[in-house]
Amino acid sequence: MDHADEDADGVKGWGVPVAWDAYGDGSVNPANSVYTISTAIAVDALLNWMELDPEAPGEEILATVTASLLPFTAPEMRSPSGMIPYSVVESDRKYDTFNPAAYMAGQMQRFSRITPNVEFAKVLASTADETVEVLLKQKLVNPKTGSWYWHYSIQESIANDLPHASYIIDGLIKYETYGGRRSADIDLKATLSHLREFDDSKRDYVRAWPWLQEGIDRSARSYDIGMAMSLACSNADTVDLGPIFERYIPRFRDGSKGYLKYPVGDETADPLIVNEYEAYLYQGVIACDLARSRGDTKVTAVTPPNDANVLLDKPVLLSAEVPFVSFAPDDQSGATRVKTTPGDPSSFMMVKSGTAEISFDPGEIPIATDALGDGKVVFVRHIGQNTLTIEYRDAEGRRVDRRQVVHAAGRSEPMFRAATTYGNRLYLVYYDNFSVRNFATAYELNAGRLVQVMNPVELPSLEDPAGGTYEMIPAIFLLPRKNGIEIVGGVLSAQLHADGTLESTRINDCVRAIEAVSTPDGPAVLCHRLSRGDNVSRYFISAPRSLTLPSISPNAVPFHLEYDHGELSVQHARTPADFAAMFTFDLERIQQNGWMEFGVGNVEARIPWSQIYYLNGFLDLLKLSKEDGQMRNAFEHLVPKIRERLDLEVYWLGQHWKRGNYQTRAFTVDRSPALFAVQTSRLLLLLDRYLKELDAPTAISADTFQDLREAVHCLRDHIDVLAYGGELPHWMAGDRANLRWPKGSKFKFDGLAVPFNHQNEWAYSVIRTGTVQKCSQAPKAAQDIITHFVDHIAPSGILPNSGIWNYWWGTAYDGWTKDEGISVNYPEYTGDKSRAWISFKTIDTMSLLGSIDALPVSVRGNVLASAAHLIQLGRLYPFAAYELQRRGYKVNLDRDVALDYSRVSSPWELQNAVWAYRALLSEQ
Repeated sequence: MDHADEDADGVKGWGVPVAWDAYGDGSVNPANSVYTISTAIAVDALLNWMELDPEAPGEEILATVTASLLPFTAPEMRSPSGMIPYSVVESDRKYDTFNPAAYMAGQMQRFSRITPNVEFAKVLASTADETVEVLLKQKLVNPKTGSWYWHYSIQESIANDLPHASYIIDGLIKYETYGGRRSADIDLKATLSHLREFDDSKRDYVRAWPWLQEGIDRSARSYDIGMAMSLACSNADTVDLGPIFERYIPRFRDGSKGYLKYPVGDETADPLIVNEYEAYLYQGVIACDLARSRGDTKVTAVTPPNDANVLLDKPVLLSAEVPFVSFAPDDQSGATRVKTTPGDPSSFMMVKSGTAEISFDPGEIPIATDALGDGKVVFVRHIGQNTLTIEYRDAEGRRVDRRQVVHAAGRSEPMFRAATTYGNRLYLVYYDNFSVRNFATAYELNAGRLVQVMNPVELPSLEDPAGGTYEMIPAIFLLPRKNGIEIVGGVLSAQLHADGTLESTRINDCVRAIEAVSTPDGPAVLCHRLSRGDNVSRYFISAPRSLTLPSISPNAVPFHLEYDHGELSVQHARTPADFAAMFTFDLERIQQNGWMEFGVGNVEARIPWSQIYYLNGFLDLLKLSKEDGQMRNAFEHLVPKIRERLDLEVYWLGQHWKRGNYQTRAFTVDRSPALFAVQTSRLLLLLDRYLKELDAPTAISADTFQDLREAVHCLRDHIDVLAYGGELPHWMAGDRANLRWPKGSKFKFDGLAVPFNHQNEWAYSVIRTGTVQKCSQAPKAAQDIITHFVDHIAPSGILPNSGIWNYWWGTAYDGWTKDEGISVNYPEYTGDKSRAWISFKTIDTMSLLGSIDALPVSVRGNVLASAAHLIQLGRLYPFAAYELQRRGYKVNLDRDVALDYSRVSSPWELQNAVWAYRALLSEQ
């Protein structure tokens, strides 16, 4: 930018620092004259910088690019055919040269989508259209290959050499990517295929001119090869050319000095090393290296079996027993189950062989039970209201006492985490969403009444990898111990004494505790291993030194840790039957004995951030059981139970929506109820899957679904609003759609645009579920939002190979001062420059994949390849593969990634586990 007017003539742009007769016609352009191709290349680099680096000087870039493009929009600045000219020098305008015109047209079309000046945007787009119309008229077609190509100019009958052909291809790709009016008339596949005509593999040679050009047989330069590699490896149709061009690079190496213009020993070789040429070469090498790592991803077509309809294409009726809910036996008579009355999914009862049924009030579900005294305690949760109550039942099942668990009245309802009885005490651990902490307390039985005998004790952090606001995620295990209990959860191992004192330690090298059992000398814990190593299991057992540890195979998944007669044992999942057993084992013992989030209202946002994950997991398992033979072998017998549970949960989701129980208080500054678009969009996407993918989806009515669909598309009664603009131009075009929290609303960051994943999820749901007549603008706004994400995070549709990108954007990223008056609730802020957590990146990526048909054709292959790469390596959650599977592609997870996600210790993990099962079973 400091050199945008080197000749000081007031015209912004870039050129070369030498005088030059470009066409050999005697008209010598002065040094630093503004050339079209030089300016277009500089504009390309500046816009890349602005879009991909939030720290870039955006306003200065916008001003510089505007000033440099402005001269080329003048009516007189045209070649005879109507194209953008070779340079701003008048003597050059009489030539119709395709490559600079095409490259500049691509950048003009691109900037027309960025500039806040509406009139300037129209002029830029019109100028680009005029140039592309000439290119379309003048295109040539290779009769042998069908590829499109152009001569150097209308006045010359020689084909473009490799770099100039690349300029044209790049320009047309950019023009199509940014929605040029004539995009539909461009065959990008044919245009890109012209690059193949520079490959002369039989002679181990990359040509400077295509083999169709007679009379010129010369080696390409390092600059030429670098640019061609960058193009080829950034497009799925030509990525195979990368290694072909790359093999030729060593010939340019000049000892240890660098890379020459021409191959060493070539008749045109000279000792000159040009920084620009090397830069293009490095750019090409990096593009191909990234493509190679993506290309290692195993993406194969999926062919469903011929009899795929056998499993699911039939009505599924609700049976009496609630699937996957089981209370561990307190004697030898077997586990306690829960039943509901068919046709009345609000009445539940506990049943156990040889004992009387225990009924509960309508809308209440028993989530845990344990023997105490001559009877039993039962924890009860109320559907929709989330209140947690303890009941004491006598030996005949009659209610003797009932008390509500309260932590801080009026703030939030405690969430049950774990409970156990030991001696005459009942120990309970619950989570309080307001303080974002887990607490332990204890009760004793006194004359048939439960009396709280321990003030709540705040537990140390469980250190979930997602951070301190996710203390409700790791499973918690309560184990009897002398004079108290052991508490294991996350990486915490603690002893709570009867007097309420707590001693704690950390489990080293542990991501999270998966299982824990009691031994005389302390807890034995099956952990997910943090460190990595060759031929080392992803899991290990942490136990007292007095015990001999069972071996854990690095090639199987350990589960069902037991301590019996002084010995520890563990099973391994290897066969389809093993995986089915592990699946059932995990579900029946995780949160609230397999209830998970069943029936919860959304006050604390557990529906979108837990329940919807595992319900999608159920849908994924049903889908894969139809389409994958090994998954079918493992889970066919469980399909009816999964479907029954899915129907029952979806029924209550529909009821919550109709009754207004989907508002959340968890994220407003005053805990007032609000609907957030990212949450309602997740519900809409789930129910859309349920209705489209299952036969006889009777658990939700069409009216309820359509009401939800309209509410999401129109953002009816939401805290978020659909806005146009509102950010500085270097972040987005002035009229581009985005979601915002209005200034003065009750979210902490009022007055700001929502983060990428929030608005991407909304766009995903809108594009997936079609147009709502009342809000017909929503699909176009959704396309704007996805395009905005592509521009800033995934240029050309390529997600970062590192799997790292920013969580937020715009003013929320930059920060603001009190004087700017941006936000009421947060008057000043330095900005959120954090990286997106893996769950948010997965939402971004699934939104991108789910909206792929709304993207330009030129970027779609890159989106698929780069997403598959990140999924395979575990840089996104495995369940993101659903969107690839839906399009007929299969991603094979790396083995360690599949092992990492194969156990379910928290409800949300189920969705990842399903895809881990598929990967591990596929190896058999």
